[in-house]
Amino acid sequence: MHAVFAVEPNAINCWTNFRYLIEKFGFPNGALIARYPKSWMRLVIEACDANGVGDIERSKIVEKLSQAKHDRMLNKSFPFNGGEWRNNAVDPEVVNLFDALVLTNDEPLAHAYSIDDLPEEVFHDRREVQVPRDAESLASAASCLFVDSREITLIDPYLKPSRACTNLLNAFVDASAGVGRGITRVVVHMAYSIDSSDCADVIAGYKRFMGQKIANGLSLQVNRWNDHAMDFDFHARYLLTEQAGLRYDRGFIEPSDHDERAKLTDIVCLERGTIKDLLTQHNVDDSTGAIVDVIEVV
Repeated sequence: MHAVFAVEPNAINCWTNFRYLIEKFGFPNGALIARYPKSWMRLVIEACDANGVGDIERSKIVEKLSQAKHDRMLNKSFPFNGGEWRNNAVDPEVVNLFDALVLTNDEPLAHAYSIDDLPEEVFHDRREVQVPRDAESLASAASCLFVDSREITLIDPYLKPSRACTNLLNAFVDASAGVGRGITRVVVHMAYSIDSSDCADVIAGYKRFMGQKIANGLSLQVNRWNDHAMDFDFHARYLLTEQAGLRYDRGFIEPSDHDERAKLTDIVCLERGTIKDLLTQHNVDDSTGAIVDVIEVV
């Protein structure tokens, strides 16, 4: 769901342009800067040096770039053949991999913008999307979160080892393998009142529907909560990584009815503070007695 922008290094070769643009991006904003090419941060610094940026402002840019690598940038590989940045970015085989380009000056492309004439509307309405409820679409919406992640946390009181739920869990793992290093651990928080079966049955259920991935090294931790004893609302459904998070309005169940799968559901980007609060609330080591059991599926 995140929009990915390719930004020409020369377009942000001064503190004013750099500061203006960098603040537009971030996982909570639904917009990310492509690390294009892998040396993009170095190219920005070189552009600033060539432009005569002073030491103080250069230090600010270096610091911001270091932070942006983790929370505003997509560290995914895109084709780059060397030479001029713009020639690569506007190549017909590359340009459509990005949702927009930010350039030093105009380019006759529908989704290319000059840094001096960049409309604010480009960044509007990026935080929320509607997608069909089939597993592939729901997983694809989170693909940018998987690029740097090896672990995901899922919060959904109704998430249990059924085919309807594990179809999406399998899709998450498959999607992560296609964009990054691949997810190796899934942490699930669900309600004991929804599934109070024996721990052995929970393990057997996940192995039934995700056995091949578990055999290949995927581990799951299933935390079952006493939702009647919790001091916070256990209703909304979330996907979290260390750096980013999404709220899935209808949770992590792929409907068995194909007509229902075609219906749209909302997915919303989370603020960093919300992610921190959710991880704190669902800390099984500090659960004030509300955790029923912790089940490891390996």
